[in-house]
Amino acid sequence: MNKLAAIALTLSACAATTGLPVSESARPPALTFGAPSDEAKSTFPTRISEERLPTADRMRDALRATGHEKLTAQVRLCIAPDGTTSSVQLDKTTGVADLDSAIVHDIGEWRYESYVAPASIRVCKPVTLTYAP
Repeated sequence: MNKLAAIALTLSACAATTGLPVSESARPPALTFGAPSDEAKSTFPTRISEERLPTADRMRDALRATGHEKLTAQVRLCIAPDGTTSSVQLDKTTGVADLDSAIVHDIGEWRYESYVAPASIRVCKPVTLTYAP
């Protein structure tokens, strides 16, 4: 048999195997996911530092003098596995740019309980903060 005939025979044999029927027992089972158990539900780490806004507090008198009684901001807070605040993103402003900056800075200093996860994982949650000077 020459080389060309051997290659053609091999190719036709491979092509013939693709037409075999697949039995139902050979198919992988469908995956289903139930509700997570209490142990599997994600939880946000507990804050271990004080809930303070010292930079914002230094603006208290100026905020009162301009008639501000309550200011609300919404932030997205992300925590790293070592318990440090990895990011604070301002989603809704208080309307006072300096206060917004102070809130983001101060929340960024808060510390939380550590959790077991790869270093690249972050646990995040939205937080609504009402500041009354």
